[in-house]
Amino acid sequence: MPPSRRPVCAQEGGLASGIVKAWVIYSIARIGVFALACFVLWMLLGDLWGQFWWLGVICAAIIAFCISYIFFGRMKARVVEDLAARSSGRVKAGRIDIDAQAEDVD
Repeated sequence: MPPSRRPVCAQEGGLASGIVKAWVIYSIARIGVFALACFVLWMLLGDLWGQFWWLGVICAAIIAFCISYIFFGRMKARVVEDLAARSSGRVKAGRIDIDAQAEDVD
């Protein structure tokens, strides 16, 4: 992908370009949206929350899914890019491949 078309968080200096992996940021953002949606529904339902808490959690999950689908596309693209790089072998996840090093010596 050309540098001008890469997602913002995938560019140098982006949010996920340092120590924190992209999937960590994406996961924390999605869990945070779910927790916020649960809290808002808990406040709105009031006394009904005790009886229908399971319905509130299902609604919060649907709301969190919709918000993350609409607004977290760039973060998801970065996670997919990192996973594709790892599965294709471009990134070794911090492990040293001893066989590859032995072959490179010659």
